[in-house]
Parts: sequence; structure tokens; C-alpha cells
Amino acid sequence: MIIMEGKELVLHFHEGETKYCVITFPGRFHSGEARDTFFGESIFKKYNISSIGLTTKLDNWFICDEIDEFIEKIKSITEKYETIVAIGPSMGSYPAIKYSNFLKIHRILALAPKWTIDPNIINLENEEIKNGLLSGNMDDVISSIYSEEKKGHCIQSGDVYNELIVCYDQHNELDRSHSIKLKSILDFESVLFPMCGHVIIEQLQGAENLKKIVHSLVYDDIKITCKILSKIRRSHKNKIQRYYDIAHEKHPYYCFLMIRKFIDTEFSGYKDFLFRQNIFSNLMDKSIRKKVFISKEIEIYFRTKLISQAHNNKNLTTYPIYRSEIF
Repeated sequence: MIIMEGKELVLHFHEGETKYCVITFPGRFHSGEARDTFFGESIFKKYNISSIGLTTKLDNWFICDEIDEFIEKIKSITEKYETIVAIGPSMGSYPAIKYSNFLKIHRILALAPKWTIDPNIINLENEEIKNGLLSGNMDDVISSIYSEEKKGHCIQSGDVYNELIVCYDQHNELDRSHSIKLKSILDFESVLFPMCGHVIIEQLQGAENLKKIVHSLVYDDIKITCKILSKIRRSHKNKIQRYYDIAHEKHPYYCFLMIRKFIDTEFSGYKDFLFRQNIFSNLMDKSIRKKVFISKEIEIYFRTKLISQAHNNKNLTTYPIYRSEIF
């Protein structure tokens, strides 16, 4: 439900049954749905979790002349809750951190945050740090988002009220550099997401995953929350797919073992791999070319698993066109 709307910002609120409240801020490229929904809304409603979503109609990094008014409104809503936690992916991590102290946020989950988007502040750093902070797609961020209105805005020591968890891909130079810079300013726990890229939230998707993460942010020790995040990342289908994309050319056998373990353990999303026959045909082809003769093992495994799934799922079509597509 929208409870407040301005020129650029929209405030959503769902009053659930929990004694805690979750505040979320979206990443870039979600401005088109600012009035329709907020990050995590459907899941929070499903589990009746009290939640606030501050969305933006523009990719403004939540830096605009009406932000203070909206943050004041959020504070007036959250004062009745025992615990407040916040989640911010990418652009959304900036306000989650920046207004933590004012909102008395118990714990923040920041996914690939940036220290600042002000090139003038970045240029004051030494050459090595500056190059890292301006690497990757930072030119695009600065050219499309930065303006004189946003001049001088950055995360500072004292912004975090209690605890902060930062997740990032250490192989992404831009995100790594901003995390290193933030580490020199703030105390936080790091959770690494190797080879997952900038959009860390993709590795945490799923209603059960988000529910588990929120519960841990509220009730667990911060070290336990970090372990939960790592476990979700290791077993998530998007992580398996990303590793496969990177490694299947050179290491088809190890990719097969990885996917087989994922499917045999029946993690959420394993059917996506089971019915994506091109993965197995590619592995068969690569293993033959690499002279690692496991192609028959791959084929037998795939067919056996598929037949087993067809037996368990009476609604699974067995028309010839389906079989021809799979085999």
C-alpha cells in the first residue's frame, strides 16, 4: 500500500504480524515499477512480515530534495517495532547504510554497495584507489546519475547504527574497490560471492531464502547470518549456472560433478537443470573434445534422472514432440 508519494520517491508499507520491520530499497533499473511494488513485497505479504519499501521513480541514488521528508515518515512508522533491519541491493544499499543511524537500524544487508558516486570525491584518493573506484561501469553511473545536486554525498563513519553485512564479488574490481574503501571507514562483516558479478541479489532469490535471511538478520548473531548467506549462495541454482558458464569449456567433468550433486541433493531449482538438455549435450561434446570420456556417463545420468522425474510427475507430458526436444 502506498502511504506517501512525491515527485521522485514513493513509500510503501505492509503492516504484518511481526514485532520487527524490514525496510528495503531497490537497485537501479527498477524505477518503472516504483508505484507498483517494492523489493520483497510479495514475499513479505506471503509471510505477513511488517515491511516498508522506499522506491524511486528515477535512478537518483535516493539523493533528492524530498529524501529527508520520506526518511522522517519511515521513522514515525518504525518507532513501534522492537527491531528494524534493512536490505539494499546495489543502489539501494546507499540509503540503507546512510540513514541507518537516524532510523536505528539493527542490522543492514548491503549487496555490492558503493561508497560514493561523486567523481570529485573519488579523485581526491591516491591513484591506485581512484582507479579501482572508477573501474567497471562507474563511467556509466556517473554520466547517467551524477549531478551537482549529488555533489559531496558519500557514506561516512558514524552512519551505521549497529551492524552491517556487505556482500560482493571479490573478482569484480569496482565492487571490491568500493568495499575496501568502505572498510577503511566502517566496521562490517564481509560475505564474498565469487564469480557472481554485481547483481548479488540473483544468488539469494527465492521466498524461503529471503524469509530465512530476514529471520537471521533479526534474531541471530551476525556470524550466523553470514554463514546462512554463504550457504544460500553455494547451493543456489544461479551460482551453479554462473560457474557452469565460466568453466564448462575447460573443465566439463568438474561441471558435471557440480551439477550432478546439485540435482541429486534436490536443491530448489534443480528441475531447471534437469530439463535444460543443452547443458548435458554441451558437457558431452566438451568431454569428448577434451578426451575425458564420460559422455556416456553424462547421457545415462541425464536420461535416468529425466525418466525418474517423469515417473514422479504424472502431469509431465510424454508426447513425441516433448521427447524429441529433450533427446
